[in-house]
Order: sequence, then C-alpha cells, then structure tokens
Amino acid sequence: MFLYLRRYPIRLFSKILLAAFVIVSLASYAEGVEKIVPEYYRETASNGATIVSSYIPESELVTIQIRVLSGLSNEGEYASSGISHLLEHLLFKGTEEKSSEDIRKEIKMMGGIVNGSTGLDSAEYHITVPNERFEEALSLLVSMVTQPAFTDSDFEKEKEVILREINLREDDPMSKRIRLLFSESYRENVYKYPIIGYAEVFKKLTKEDVARYHASVYRPERMVIGIVGGVHPEEAMERAKEELEPLKRALPWASGVELEPRQVDVNVESFEADVVVGYLAMGFHTTSLFSKDLYNTDVLNIILGVGESSRLYKRLVKEKQLLYSIGSLNYTPKYPGLFIVTAIGDADKLAEAREEIMRVIEELKWGKISKEELERAKNMVISDYLFSHESIEALASSMTISQILTGDPAFFAKYVDEVGKVQESDIKSSCRKFLTEENSTTVYLVPKGFLEEEVVLREKKKMVKSDVSAEKLLNGLTIVVKERRDLPLVTVSFASKGGLRAEKKENSGISNLTSNLLLKGTKKRKESQIVPAIEQMGGSISSFSGMNSIGLSMHVLSKDLDKGMGIFQDVLSGAIFPEEELEKEKKKIIASIREEEKDIFSKGMLEVRKLLYTSHPYSMRIKGTVEAVESFTREDVSLFYAGHIVPEGSVLTVVGDIDAPEVLEGLVKRFKKWKGSPAPIEKESVLPLEKEKTESLTMDKEQSLFILGFQGVDLKDQRKYTLRVISSLMSGADGLLFFALRETEGITYTLGAVSAPQVDKGYFFLYAATQEEDLASVRKKLLEVIEKVKKGDIQEEEIEASKRRLISEHALNLQTNSALAMTLTLDELYGLGLEDYKKFPEAISRVSMEDVKRVSQEILDLSESAEVVIHSKK
Repeated sequence: MFLYLRRYPIRLFSKILLAAFVIVSLASYAEGVEKIVPEYYRETASNGATIVSSYIPESELVTIQIRVLSGLSNEGEYASSGISHLLEHLLFKGTEEKSSEDIRKEIKMMGGIVNGSTGLDSAEYHITVPNERFEEALSLLVSMVTQPAFTDSDFEKEKEVILREINLREDDPMSKRIRLLFSESYRENVYKYPIIGYAEVFKKLTKEDVARYHASVYRPERMVIGIVGGVHPEEAMERAKEELEPLKRALPWASGVELEPRQVDVNVESFEADVVVGYLAMGFHTTSLFSKDLYNTDVLNIILGVGESSRLYKRLVKEKQLLYSIGSLNYTPKYPGLFIVTAIGDADKLAEAREEIMRVIEELKWGKISKEELERAKNMVISDYLFSHESIEALASSMTISQILTGDPAFFAKYVDEVGKVQESDIKSSCRKFLTEENSTTVYLVPKGFLEEEVVLREKKKMVKSDVSAEKLLNGLTIVVKERRDLPLVTVSFASKGGLRAEKKENSGISNLTSNLLLKGTKKRKESQIVPAIEQMGGSISSFSGMNSIGLSMHVLSKDLDKGMGIFQDVLSGAIFPEEELEKEKKKIIASIREEEKDIFSKGMLEVRKLLYTSHPYSMRIKGTVEAVESFTREDVSLFYAGHIVPEGSVLTVVGDIDAPEVLEGLVKRFKKWKGSPAPIEKESVLPLEKEKTESLTMDKEQSLFILGFQGVDLKDQRKYTLRVISSLMSGADGLLFFALRETEGITYTLGAVSAPQVDKGYFFLYAATQEEDLASVRKKLLEVIEKVKKGDIQEEEIEASKRRLISEHALNLQTNSALAMTLTLDELYGLGLEDYKKFPEAISRVSMEDVKRVSQEILDLSESAEVVIHSKK
C-alpha cells in the first residue's frame, strides 16, 4: 500500500517517493472508531474523462487536481528517458493562448497555489484557490494540461533544468539508495528506471517526441479530475464537463510493460558515495495494488518496521544497537512492488544488521504475533487515515489515484474493511511467501574508500472557527485549549524557552540532546512504556528543539486523550535520562553532525548564520558540535532539563475533538502541583554587520550553491509581514528569481528566498543551486532581482497576487490540529498572544508597494550582507 509518509520512520523514503501517489488507509473494525468515508460524486463525460468531487461546506478553499495515466509505466518506447517528468515541467510553460508569464500572473492574482508531480503510474497537476476563483482556476488548469505550447526555448531550458536536477539527486544518499534498490531489484519491468530518466537517454529527447507523447497520452479517457473543497458538487461537475467537452479521444497508446520474472537468487550490492555513515535498502518483490495479499503485507509492514514498537526497531536499534534508525514500507503500485526495509548505521555494521533483519523476519514467520501487535497495527492504520484526510489537497489526491488505478474513488473504504479481516495466519502466510532470502535485493551505500579499507560488503482541514480558552496557573504554566470537532483527533503541544538561544559554545547542542532523551524513560515508566504505549493507541509522541524553544508534541485519538496525557505529564516532570541511552544518543547525534557536514544545503545555511550572527547563539548548529556532544554527561542533561522543562513561562496547548471547559479543568488539576523555575537565558544582542562578509568553500558535489543572507527582524517587528511578501515575490515557480534564473536563463533548478523572523533579530536569505560554471551568472541575476525590488520595478498586481497566495497558504497550513496547536503554543511562548495568527491575513493585505521598497532598502543592504559560495570539485 502507498502510505502518506507522516509520522513514522518510513518518512526516510519521502525524498525519493514524493512522486508516488497514495491510497489512504483506515481500519473500520476498531471499537469506538466510526469509519469515515467522505461523500463523493462521480460522473463520466461523453469523451471518457472521469470527474470526482467531494463537498466540504466549511472550507474557504477548493483544490482541483487533474491526474493522467502518464508516468513511468505508461511511457512505452520512451521508458528510461524521463519524458513524463519533462512533460510535467513543460505544461507550466504556456498554452496556445497564454504565455508562461500570463499563467504565472493569473495564478498569483487568484491567490493560487499550483504544483504538479510525476510518479510510477500517473502524473498529476493541482491548484488550490479560494472558492470564488474556482471557475477560472479550473479553466486555467485544464488549458495548461491539455493545450500546451511547446516552444524551442522552453524545451531547451527545461532540459537543462532537469539535467541539473538529475545531478542534484546524486548528492542525496537516501534518494540514491532507493534509486539503486529499484535498478537492482527489477530486471524487466520499467520500475527499474528512475522516473526522472537517465541523463544520456534524456538528452536525446526532442520537442517532437514530447508533443507526440502528449497527444497520445493526455487524452480524456486517460484523465480523472478531482475537485474537493467549498464548491458544491453540482457546480463542480457541470463546469468540469464544460471544460472537458472539447477534448477528443485518441488511439490506444502502447505502454508495453513487461512483468518482472520471479527472482530466484539473493542479490547484494555495495556502492560508494560521499557519506559518513552507511545506508541500507533491502527490497522483496511483493504484490500489486490489486492483490489480496496487499492487506496482509500492509499489516505485516507495521508490525515489522513502523515505529519504535516495531520488531525491527526494537531488535536492531534498541537491543543490538547495530543501527541508528530503521523502518519499512510496503510499496504497492500498479504492478507488483517491493516490501522495503531501510536503515542508517555505521558502514561496518550493515552486513551484520542485514543478517539480523533476516532473523527477525524468520521469527515472525514461525512465531507468535500477539493480539497487542495486531491491535497496534490496525490502530495505526486508522489514525493514519484520519490524519491524512485533514487537508483538501490530500483528499483530492486520494480520490484521483483511487479512481484512476482502481476505478473507485473510495477504494480506501474496501481497503479498510479488508485490513480489518486480516488474521495472524494471513500475515505469516504472506511473510513466508514474499520475505525470503532468495527473493531479496540489498543495496549498501558506504563512504568512499570503505570497500578497500574495510570488510567488503558484497554478498551475492478545514479551519473550524471557535474560541480559544486559556488559563495561567500559579506555577507559571499557561494552558491553552481549542475545540475542533470535525475529526476524532487531538494534538497536545508543550514548549518552553530553550533551543539554541539558551546555549553557549561550550554546551552547544545540549538542548537538542536533552530533547532526544526525553522519551527514554521516567521515574515511573521504562522507555518501552512511553512511545510504544502511545503507538498502541494509534498515536505518536515526539520531542523537539529548535532556535528558541524545546518541547514535546503528541497526537492521539480523542478517546485516548486522558490516557495519553498521563504519559505526556510523566515525561515532562519525571524524565531520568538513563546513562546507556545517553551514550547511544550521543553517538547517533555525532554521526548526524558529520553527515550534515556532507549536505551542501545544511552546510551552506550554517555558514551563512555564522557570518550573520558571529558570537550570538543563532550562529551555532542546532545539533551542536562533535566536541561538545562528546563531552556531555548525564548531569549536564539533567541540569538543562531541570532549568528548561519547567512550568514557569511555558505553554501547554490542546487542540482537537474535545470539550474545552472540561479538558481545561482537567489539565489545571493535573499540572497545578508541578514545580520548577526556569534557568535564566542571558540576553545577547545581535551585533549589526558593519561590512559585507563572504565565505568560499569547496565540496565534492555535482552542484554548486550560492547563498546571500541578511539580518532580518524579530517576531514583534511588523516589518515581518512585508518581508514575507518580498520572499513570496521572489520565490516559487512564479517568482522573480524563477523567472530571472530558470525561466529566462535555465541555469538553476533549486532556488528561493526565505524570511525567518526570530525571538532575537532573524534573517532573510536567497539561494540558488547551479553548475560551477554558472555561479557568476547566478550571482549577477540574483543581485539584479534584489535591486529591482528595492527600486519598486515591479507591478502592483505582482504584489497583490503574492499577498493573496500568502493568505491562501496561511489558511492551508493551519488545517491540521498539529499545525494550529504548535502555532498557538509558540505564539504565546514568544509573547505574541493567542490571537496573533488571526492578524496575518489583514496584516499581509495592508502591505503596499511603498512598504516593499522601504523595507527591502532597509534590510537587503549589500554592504551588510553575508555571502556563501560552495564550489563543486566536479
């Protein structure tokens, strides 16, 4: 099953599988949980196009998605070229009637958010807009997808952009690991090819190839349009049929997909890369989306490798300490997919870890699966379904992929019923059938030189408007509650002042280490009674530490709130930091720090902050330094915990399906006796830059990186709204940077501008990844964009469109309980107040052209900037 990669260790796959679309899961059998199947409407137009709609009356937004049977498995003679992905890029470049600039402006004027993606079996294009813009957004999206104008200049520019993207993906070890696994696992089926294509084949594509492919594949009988949000289905269906009516059917397109023959022997391969730790990916050929084994293997996946209560995590990470992390995913697209296990650990332990993985699998085949394991697995399926349906974009994607692959937009309802029927014997049977040694392929990604120097590893939502209630206790803790009664979910967030701002160079990383150890045991509970207990309820609990705060977050079904709060409270007041866990966590963090040093973007941003902040804590890495982390003792962590995880000055927020007065009263009783005073955080001013600072580095990467940073504003400075508008003007596929660097020149793939206000003075930075020979051009064009904004050499409608988009994004971002709970918690913690987030739309609307010019002149001063260039050895 394709799962929305949300809370569990399987999110390791997200970078490579972000184009793999998903069917959402739930389990209807569970006592006390009502099966939720959104009401949908479906019609088939006379030309074969399918329209699916779901009405969300409370939503102020509507998402329109067009999904096409394109993607890797539909490319036929063009397989391995990446033609579907190239076509996806080109469909944003203009139509027969409108230029890319016209489209960009229209989307901004609508306040729209638009994107597209290509997967193994389909490609999709979607736009989210306010309800009143539905008709024009639908018309624009249909024309973009069905009436593209392929110009020579656009074709050549996008080819250059994608070639850079291919190079960039070589630098990401997790993406590379999965790509290698698929190429090693499949010998005949097209899934062996990367969706983006091989560079040498991709280069041979012509504009005529793309036009022919589009004319043959982008036909109405191969399309599904999904419409979800505050537009009534009757209107949605009528308008969609009108837009699609001119489209004509085409002759069948021959995809010619070969089925993968049965694997008969184990396959293990090792590859070297510019990494510090080792990466493992292990795949077993399993089922397609249409097999009855789908349901058994999905439940098997959760028991085996999802979460800290899974068998693999407990054995490989906790007991044997062979790995830093491990997770699994049952990947079932249109054709038989892979059951995948991924892990990160020291390179010299990967082979031993693989052997242990196989032992755990064998034990599962023939041993006992407890009722508790089955209950946990099915509860996790339920909660994943609920959490993944909080946004209209996710619901639209679920419905279109269900319809286009199975013919039923609510396939997940059948899926839920079938998961509920899975028994222990079914799981064992599927495990014996698929997870065998001879059916496995393993890929190791290890540091350069390892294969010669060490052992060779080759072995053959909607926003629901309601009031916020709050109470400050005598011990200084502020408790905030907000009702959202649409789904049976609750999020709890706690934050106190900590993070980087509470550190010095000598204890750099202490907040992050403390956060990572919070869930490792308390005076009342062992570690096995914390995270696993929450997961048993179908929930999750995690800790965090950032620039200004440290805290804890929990997601549970509403019926389990009281039980979950008992664990949550125990962690806040009774964490004990076992010595053995401290040493293990230190080792993980040190490995992660060293790996970050190899990541071009992490390295670049850290260097910019060092230049901008000098001796201020914001100049440091959140994870700390290797030297500092190595030196930390249990006493250091306990002291930091005692001074920062305290009631005074902290905020606890509960958002979701609750009775607010009742929950508030219960929390007051629960926390009123909690004691503790905060350790003082020394106020350190951010010293202004007196001149331009520069830093030049070289890394062994395919791409080079240019970053230009400026000191920004603090959270209470009202200029933060203007800076958001400026960053929006510059960023995205319709931004000034995109137009100057990619649309016009085609010299970069990844670029953007970010405004990040902080408790102390924050920062604003612009960045672009490119080829070494294009660095000078990138810098020149980027400076031209800055000067253009400072002079006001932009149109009023550009600013208005950016403002509308920001307002839409703001509403979209706050659809989930978790996002709103964290927003309320941090806003109250930082002194902004519980109503601050409501001010955003009006404050953004007030930003004028004069504000943009004035603030950009004040902040984007090149004589007070920090410039970092990372050169490529290539």
